[in-house]
Amino acid sequence: MMQQELNDKGFDMQILGINKIGLEEYNSTMTEGRDIPWLQDTSDVQLWSAWDVKYRDVFIFDETLTLRDVINLSQNDLNDTDIYDDFFETLTTL
Repeated sequence: MMQQELNDKGFDMQILGINKIGLEEYNSTMTEGRDIPWLQDTSDVQLWSAWDVKYRDVFIFDETLTLRDVINLSQNDLNDTDIYDDFFETLTTL
C-alpha cells in the first residue's frame, strides 16, 4: 500500500524486505498476497548480524545509500494514521 502511494506521488524509491537466516520456511507466507521484493539473508552475507537488525526494523537509506534512519514497526504501528503519516513524511523528505 505505501509503495503504491509513493509511486503514485512520483517518488522513485523501493520498499523491500530481507528475511532472517533460519526463517526461510516462512518466505512463502511472508510474500503471499504481497508485491514488494523479498530477499533472503544468507550465511555468506549475514546482513541481519552486520546491521544489528531487530525484528520489524525498517532501515531508510537516501539516494546515495547512506543510512538516514531506522524505525521499528513493532513500536510504531502503521495502522495508526499519525504514525503512518510521520513515517511517510520521513521517507519523502530525505
